[in-house]
Amino acid sequence: MEYKEKLAVLQSRIGVKFEDPELLVQALTHRSFAHENPGTMHNARLAFLGAHLLNFLGAEVFVDLPGEDPGPAAQALNAAIADRVSVAKAWSLNDVVRLGKGQGGSITDRIREECLAAIFAAVYRDKGEEACRNLFRKAFAAQLRMGESKNPKMRLQELLEQRGSRPPVYEVIRVTGPDHASVYEIAVCASGKNGQEFGRGTGRNKKEAEKAAAEAALASLAKRSR
Repeated sequence: MEYKEKLAVLQSRIGVKFEDPELLVQALTHRSFAHENPGTMHNARLAFLGAHLLNFLGAEVFVDLPGEDPGPAAQALNAAIADRVSVAKAWSLNDVVRLGKGQGGSITDRIREECLAAIFAAVYRDKGEEACRNLFRKAFAAQLRMGESKNPKMRLQELLEQRGSRPPVYEVIRVTGPDHASVYEIAVCASGKNGQEFGRGTGRNKKEAEKAAAEAALASLAKRSR
């Protein structure tokens, strides 16, 4: 398939037809390709703009969250939206990213994230803010639903599965207080021996403590992804 045909497939997939297709080409051009082809524009500046656009659009969703204190849901939402690699893979960006030969054909997750952000910037410059907003809500529809509606344990499990990890495990660290007023402290960790700890929480029973641990884990993962 010719490269122009691949670009047409991508535009159909994301639901945006560019007035200036060269903006899309630039968004998909890694600096390694530009280095080997003097005079070619790479996507670094578009990726910078796109990263800020994605943060802005995510903040808009946060403002619309229900309730006076949407903190836990917002933390889950941030973690979900930060998982941009899943969207890049859904768009099959591997088929259209232009890499230099020196890169060895290896498309890393970082390159996928940069190209995704650059595409949003290209849409913004070609079609405007509203088109960019519509693309965001379409591209991250699954993540937005996950962040807004599901309990924190389910959100955490789905987020980890999207990143290729197994479901987490919950471990009781300690139980304090008298029997009628026990306080559980629980840690949520990656599956496997000596699994990485994602967060801890406390509660009057295991269910409450596990929920608090999952919320802490989502907040921590969102912070690491920024």
